Amino acid sequence: MKLWKKTLIAVLVIFALLFSVVYILVEVKGKELLVERLESALNKKVNIGYLGLKMPLALEIKELEIEGLVNIDYIDISPHLFGLLSGKIILNKIMVYRPEVNWTVGLPADMKINGESKDVKIDQALAQTREILGSPRAEFKRFPRIIIKYLRIEDGTLNLIDQAISQTGVKITLKEILVDVNNSYLFPESAVTNFQLTAKIPWQEDPSEGIVYTSGWVNLYRKEMQARLEIEGIDGISLYPYYSKWVDLENSRIERARLNFFSDIQGMDNEVIAQCRLELTDIKFKPRSPDQPEHKAEKIATAILGLFRAINQGRIVLNFTIKTKMDKPEFSIDNISQAVEETISRAISSNKIKIEDVAILPAKFFKGMTKGTTEATKAIINGALSVGKSILDALKTEEEPTKVDSGQEKLFSE
Repeated sequence: MKLWKKTLIAVLVIFALLFSVVYILVEVKGKELLVERLESALNKKVNIGYLGLKMPLALEIKELEIEGLVNIDYIDISPHLFGLLSGKIILNKIMVYRPEVNWTVGLPADMKINGESKDVKIDQALAQTREILGSPRAEFKRFPRIIIKYLRIEDGTLNLIDQAISQTGVKITLKEILVDVNNSYLFPESAVTNFQLTAKIPWQEDPSEGIVYTSGWVNLYRKEMQARLEIEGIDGISLYPYYSKWVDLENSRIERARLNFFSDIQGMDNEVIAQCRLELTDIKFKPRSPDQPEHKAEKIATAILGLFRAINQGRIVLNFTIKTKMDKPEFSIDNISQAVEETISRAISSNKIKIEDVAILPAKFFKGMTKGTTEATKAIINGALSVGKSILDALKTEEEPTKVDSGQEKLFSE
């Protein structure tokens, strides 16, 4: 028998023996060890229906459940053999099918102990991860390099519950999530990771669904990124709790509002700038009986829509910029509120709209507009106040003042 045949047979026998040993270890102890490690790290109960190996060398996990956090039907993990021999953890491919993730942000006071979340271990783990990602290159020597060449998530669901905005919380669900990630490094040296995501959003108040698309690249080590985010078919009524302190939805009689959102995101040295555009594509007011007077809130809503149509040649479009940190991204509805004020202020200064066009807006609105504007623009706005005061006084005599809860001024109240 030729030498190469003997060598091949020997390699196959060694591989078979190695596979058998690993298979037995995984079948006997693998599930127990994985459950123990996950429960220790997350401080949550973990269940795994099945864990085993399949040929040629892939790890299967079925029915993974982390209590209150995630349920995954099936995971297929294919390691890179030569990577393992080199001391690196290299995974050629991870396929995740039908995961459902429940993520709660802004925990209410009754979920905290001495001001800290009950999920202390999760909070600590996230803090440690952020610290590691922000550490100098030398810090990574403590950790094995984990490289995921390709990650794919199919038919995923994300239930995001924001309890900071109200006692009952605002729930937003993303379904049919499809994610592709290439060249992902955990605890990396400098590496560019490419990603793409698509999903649908079923709204609670609207039968039609929103569509989410994002793609781009990110370098976690250098804290750089470039991405495009598009969300079409946003139901403005479902998101009302976020802007309730500015808008009196009931008295403005807005029944339907659909929007599109687009953002081009650039990140460098942890500084992120997102150039955003918000478009109102459809708005409908509730019908009003002939003998029912028009409320101030409805008049103001109609006036603002008219102003934006005049500014943007019939379209209702708002452009604004968000500046934040890559390792601690933050966004506030105040960004949109300020952009509305600045857009109208610039339009007055450039004579796109007239002073009398904005006279119906509340005085509180003008006070916000004067922040960050030029002295000339402030003078124009102050001039508009004198015109608007008589109109607002007249409106006060027609109707009772709009009630304001908790002392908060609303944009559509006086």
